[in-house]
Amino acid sequence: MRFRIEKKERYSESWREDSHQNHAGIRNGHKPSYNRVNWRGWNDIISFYFTRFPKEATVKDLWHHFKKFGDVREVFISKNRNKNGRRYGFARFKGVEDVHSLEKKLDDIVYGGLKMYVNTPKFGRNRIQQINPEMK
Repeated sequence: MRFRIEKKERYSESWREDSHQNHAGIRNGHKPSYNRVNWRGWNDIISFYFTRFPKEATVKDLWHHFKKFGDVREVFISKNRNKNGRRYGFARFKGVEDVHSLEKKLDDIVYGGLKMYVNTPKFGRNRIQQINPEMK
């Protein structure tokens, strides 16, 4: 326990001493930063919800299947299950001109003997919510 406290103190002291460090992390490979991309503000990113794929499928496998249909930016498979007990995930595409036609093409994918179910998310972050002026 004592060693961890001393290590933490040394880290905080070295953080203050080096003026070349920024919020992204420490230089020379120590304490790497994990910068996550925030897709919420991008207008040209479209998300698609998908389910019905084999349990042994990985993000990399699905990336290669989705890549055939457009510029894939992210594929995410949730650790949780949907209300039917199936795995699900999201694929994000950039620069989609016709969302409806891409949705139809993606919905026709057969992967691992299963026809995937793909659609736009019902509870999307991209949708603007109306604020009731009486509630302000």
